[in-house]
Amino acid sequence: MLTVSDVYTLPDLLARAVNKHPDSDIVVFPESKTTFAQLYERATNAARSLKAIGINDGDSVGILMSNCIEFVDLLLGSQLIGAIPVPINARYKAKELAYVIDDAGLKVLATTDRIVEHVDFVELLQEAFPNLENQTDPMQLQLPEARNLNSIILFGERMPVGMLDTETFETLSENIEVEEIEISRSRLQVRDIAMMMYTSGTTANPKGCPITHEALVRPAVEAGRTRFMITETDRMWDPLPMFHMSFVLPLIACIDAGAALLTMEYFEPKLALDGGNDGLDVIKKVIYKAKEILKANGRLALEISNEQVLQVSKILEKNNFRIEYFVNDYKDNIRSLISILIK
Repeated sequence: MLTVSDVYTLPDLLARAVNKHPDSDIVVFPESKTTFAQLYERATNAARSLKAIGINDGDSVGILMSNCIEFVDLLLGSQLIGAIPVPINARYKAKELAYVIDDAGLKVLATTDRIVEHVDFVELLQEAFPNLENQTDPMQLQLPEARNLNSIILFGERMPVGMLDTETFETLSENIEVEEIEISRSRLQVRDIAMMMYTSGTTANPKGCPITHEALVRPAVEAGRTRFMITETDRMWDPLPMFHMSFVLPLIACIDAGAALLTMEYFEPKLALDGGNDGLDVIKKVIYKAKEILKANGRLALEISNEQVLQVSKILEKNNFRIEYFVNDYKDNIRSLISILIK
């Protein structure tokens, strides 16, 4: 049989999934679930609000957040209107943050007031832009360090000076019709820029890497179909940062398959393994059996033999549980999994 590669823009891939699996879960947090239809509606509303504050085709939209459903809304909502989402490393310091915001030419930045792992994004932005607290119009910022930045949208309860509050942003969606967003989606092409990813900036200033829809969607879809072999009945766990490709690509693979992606605001082993994330309690049952195979004299063996790997693999397969990443060393995957509970 001849192999034919399906290539879509990411918004079209989501629309296709909505038609096939409208009521199936796509993003699952410990405290919430979002179906494909709900995600598309949320992304459309985010697109309407962005359009209402002047975001158009080709404009850059920064996303500085911990893992949350709003991150996914804005990622997809930006793409629906042809804008370019720029996920920002939540571990950047103020200097790196100011550099990326200006270098990417962000027109709007979305962030949250939730303090996760001791990071307060509001304080971080105030440090990066000392003049932020003196701004009089949150929709027309005048910041010398970020020449193109018009607005900072703050999701949450706080209302600091210089930032557009959640209620105002969401209410603005009423000014844009849904049909206008659908027209924008229909005009997208697979060679359009889908997102801009920045490097970590370990040895120099972060570098921006524009990625087309084709370059983003094709490898994720192929990995989901031929490597992970995901089906609509699967539930994939991925607690990695949403600003990283290690979340974005599995998300796309799940959208293509009609599967659910289970995640959390930040990785907390006990919450995950205690079944706080729907479907993850199976990990606990399987891993306690599997880890005994890898223990020697009560401690985890430094070297895992092929026989041990085979035994663990059989246990995982018996429980319909697969542990895979974008690497080929299955032994390392098992070692990483066991190390969570071996202590």
